[in-house]
Amino acid sequence: MASKLVIQQQKITTALQSAADTHAESAAVAVEKLLAPHLQKGEKMPDVALLLKLSGRLLEESTRKLVEADEAHERELADDRAPRERRDAASQAIYSRLVDLRDALSGLYGTSTAEAAGFRERTPKDPVQLARFASQVVGALGSLKLGSPRIAGAKLNPREALQEIEGQLVVLQGSLKEVAREVREAEQTLATKSQAMAEQQHLASGVANLLAGVFRLAGLDELAERVRPSARRAAEQSKPGDEETTDKPSA
Repeated sequence: MASKLVIQQQKITTALQSAADTHAESAAVAVEKLLAPHLQKGEKMPDVALLLKLSGRLLEESTRKLVEADEAHERELADDRAPRERRDAASQAIYSRLVDLRDALSGLYGTSTAEAAGFRERTPKDPVQLARFASQVVGALGSLKLGSPRIAGAKLNPREALQEIEGQLVVLQGSLKEVAREVREAEQTLATKSQAMAEQQHLASGVANLLAGVFRLAGLDELAERVRPSARRAAEQSKPGDEETTDKPSA
């Protein structure tokens, strides 16, 4: 989904381009008429109309780069979904299995046996902490010696639980690496987008001020007043907003 800030900058660009293309010639005629008497020997009147049109094209190119950067960042964020889903599914499976295993060990063999299996603290839910915790349990469970169960005839097969946890742990550790890589890549595309946004906003403000100044000089005060809000919005958009807090990649 396109960024609201980027869409706003596109609207500003469209308005400024339209003003430049539509009124460049008439503004140029008025400015040249006003300035021509002040030309000195060897000087010639600059092409004011071309200046306004070129400034609009420059802004258009800057806006195109901004849109491309925004779309690239959105694609990168979309790529994050699959590894995050794998991470979350593996985390949930491991967490549930560890909680069940702790309860079984404590119920059948006592708290001391559960602690010997690595359950000396609450099972964490954070995926990174959970991966480390599960690794510790796997290591302890592999060498655990079970005594007689409290309930006659009851059994617990640690090897079966060990294999299940190890399988999910491989998935979790792999997805954690994928998510970390995706976060770094998203940070890079966000940095590119932020730079493109800053450059576009700077140009938009400059072009708006240029148009407003030329229109004012040409006596087109109403047009100048319509252009001035574009310069103000371009400057205001550079301030951090709510959207930027949701645009950042998360771990």
